[in-house]
Amino acid sequence: MEPEKNAAAPLRYGAAVLLSGPAANLLLWWLLKIAGTYEGTAEISLMLCLYNMLPYRQLDGGALLSLTACGRVHEREIETALLLVKITISAVLFFAVFSDREAFIPFAVSVLLLLGDIY
Repeated sequence: MEPEKNAAAPLRYGAAVLLSGPAANLLLWWLLKIAGTYEGTAEISLMLCLYNMLPYRQLDGGALLSLTACGRVHEREIETALLLVKITISAVLFFAVFSDREAFIPFAVSVLLLLGDIY
């Protein structure tokens, strides 16, 4: 491949790799729904897909956003907006802990992922 003609190729390939995991989760969810298996099994696959697409760099969604923002004119603004989204997710989960104790684990995970992105 000539680099100047296919400069977007690494972006396409990287995006395809990052989206393959969530796509496999969606496919599994769809197959389990069609097969009529226990409802919870299909829902776990769907939740894994959604979790994987959160905007944290350690997950596929954040890695995809970082890949697409890298080298762009507004890269700094995009990173700042994503940081605000991550802080908002953690804040919502923090207040959810007061009404539902089961929200503590998602809150703790969101804080750990946020700290991992910052440091």
